[in-house]
Amino acid sequence: MKKIGIMTFHWAANHGAILQAYALQTYLSKELLCDVKIINYCPKKYEKKFVNCVKIFHPKITLRNIKELKKENKLKNFRNDYLCLTKRYYSQNELINEKLDFDILICGSDQIWNPYFTSLGEGKPTYAYYLNFGKENCKRIAYSVSFGCHDYPKHIISSAKKYIERFDYIGVRESTGISILDKEGITNAIKTADPTLLIKCNDYEKLITNEHTNNERLDKEVICYILRKQNRKIKHNIRMMVKILSGSKKFKSIENTSMSEWLYSIKNAKYFITNSFHGVMMSLIFHTNFYVILEQGGRSGMNDRILTILKVAGLTHRIIDINDYQNSIEQIFDTNIDWEEVDKNLENFSCISKQFLKNALSFEK
Repeated sequence: MKKIGIMTFHWAANHGAILQAYALQTYLSKELLCDVKIINYCPKKYEKKFVNCVKIFHPKITLRNIKELKKENKLKNFRNDYLCLTKRYYSQNELINEKLDFDILICGSDQIWNPYFTSLGEGKPTYAYYLNFGKENCKRIAYSVSFGCHDYPKHIISSAKKYIERFDYIGVRESTGISILDKEGITNAIKTADPTLLIKCNDYEKLITNEHTNNERLDKEVICYILRKQNRKIKHNIRMMVKILSGSKKFKSIENTSMSEWLYSIKNAKYFITNSFHGVMMSLIFHTNFYVILEQGGRSGMNDRILTILKVAGLTHRIIDINDYQNSIEQIFDTNIDWEEVDKNLENFSCISKQFLKNALSFEK
């Protein structure tokens, strides 16, 4: 049985980051019958924002941090119950010195090669997510890694390149990732599906607990999952979108819910508005009537992952222009989604990605 270590953002207080880790772990262990562990690399700095929430006295900041802390506590339960974790490692030096005994190391998915995110944990660029540790002869696979930007900082890519060139197989989550690597002469990358597409809809339904299926009824027709702080104009426009869809400005926000409630809410929403990649993924999996808001300004580099999967699904028309929301909604309000066609497109993409993993795991160095 192959021993596999997964390096990803499983620690993030984010439903999608945790769910994609669960999906990759589940596929590798249950479908490909591997011995899988998620490498519990989590520098102390990631926890500081939760600790600091009790030290900050500005009302708005304190309230936001307390909400984050409550969400983290809810998601921590899911991690503990469903993720197979190694012992915790606080630095890349610990990983290097440990000499981890894995036959195969996989990094991915999610934005683990986003230059901003990979610098956060240790307060400096860290190359742990480029698998700069482990046995010299172990296989190194990148699966659906995301760069989260269009142009990679030269000082990061020049240092990371020597590690990326050691990879035996490289799968990226969006088209821009292939372009970034091509510029560096790394031409063996292909586009692969987010891990959430590797397992079935009923695998996610099993994660919804009875407390929601029995006791919770979605009285509000519109569910919103909007990540990252938005300006006042965008918040206003979202409320107006809700009013157009349901006749009321009321909606249910699910940013700070447990994993079970998050899944249940998306599955049962009449209308779902999101700017989240994994919000879109679960809408596709659950056949939920969804509307996508893209990031603007400096965050626009994060949009390609959404655009890529919508092109695969044939649903780019579900994007709402937040500055012209009324016309956008009117154009698609009465447009039915052909879920049979969507499923066929996603299944083809998933099959290519599964074959990529099978080839990568069976490859002999």
